[in-house]
Amino acid sequence: MTITWNHYLWDEDHHVDPASIRYLEDELDIIFPQDYLDAVVSNDGKTPSPSVLSINGRTTGIDVLFLIEGGEPEESSTIRSNLEYIEDDVPEKIIPIMGTGGASVIAFDYRLSNRNPKVVFVNADKEGEDAITEISANFTDFLSLLKSAQHSYI
Repeated sequence: MTITWNHYLWDEDHHVDPASIRYLEDELDIIFPQDYLDAVVSNDGKTPSPSVLSINGRTTGIDVLFLIEGGEPEESSTIRSNLEYIEDDVPEKIIPIMGTGGASVIAFDYRLSNRNPKVVFVNADKEGEDAITEISANFTDFLSLLKSAQHSYI
């Protein structure tokens, strides 16, 4: 299924400066995977369509693709601010990349590799390993799991 990226934080396209990506990668000591970079460079701050994901038999909506960098008023939608929000509740090297419309996030799990992270769901109602559910081996596979709202998961 093809993903369409819809405007969310801005009414026009917002392109990411490659220097900002490198700076964030250096700061976090990670390398973002190329499939994610291909999406984020021109879709930073947008939402995907379709946007519904089934995780362990429950559905969740997928929200904004978190910003590589941002100022006011969009600071709360940056990777950095969302990392600060979850960092006390999950192991290191879990890097949030998308929201779910609630306090939970979609994240990259860099614990095994600084270059090839798995995609995980971080449940805001849990802590530590209990908060983390593996979704897919990579970002492309994650996007392929997204369904439209009319699909039934039960």
